[in-house]
Amino acid sequence: MEDINKLIEEDPLFAFEKLLIGQVSISSIRILLQELKSLMESSFDLDHLISNQESKSKLISLFNQLYQHQGLLPSHVKEFIEKVQTLNDYIIKYTTFQQVLKKHNQLLDSKTDLVNKLWSAYSTQTRIDHEISTANARIDDSLYKLMSIQKSWKILRIKEKI
Repeated sequence: MEDINKLIEEDPLFAFEKLLIGQVSISSIRILLQELKSLMESSFDLDHLISNQESKSKLISLFNQLYQHQGLLPSHVKEFIEKVQTLNDYIIKYTTFQQVLKKHNQLLDSKTDLVNKLWSAYSTQTRIDHEISTANARIDDSLYKLMSIQKSWKILRIKEKI
C-alpha cells in the first residue's frame, strides 16, 4: 500500500489514471500474483516449467503483466519481479539454446548421412574405374588378337598369290 501512496506522491495523475481506467487495480495485481503462485506450485521443477510450452507461455505472460504494474507493487514484490525478469531472460536464452542445439544435432546427422553417401559414391566410382580398366585391358587384348589375325590373314593371302 505504501508503494501505491509513493506512486501517488510521485505522479498522482499517472497513478489515478491507471486505477481509473482499470489498467491496474489492487485486485488485478493480487489475481496475477495468485495465478503466479498457483503456477509455481503446480510445476514440479524448473525444467518442467521451462520445457512445457503452455506453462512457459503462462509464466512469461504473468511476469510481463506484473512487470508492467511494477510501480504499484510493494518493494519486496518489485525485487522478486526484477529477479524473475532476469529468470525470464534466461528462459528465453535457454529456449534459444535448445533450438540451436537441436539444429546442431540435425546438422550433425545430415553431415553423417552426407559422408556416408560420399563414401558410397567413392566406392562406386572406384568399382567403375576398375571395371573400365578391366574392359580397356580386354579391348587392348582383343585389338592385339584382331591385329594378329589380320596380319596372319594378309600373310595367308600373300602366300596364296604366290
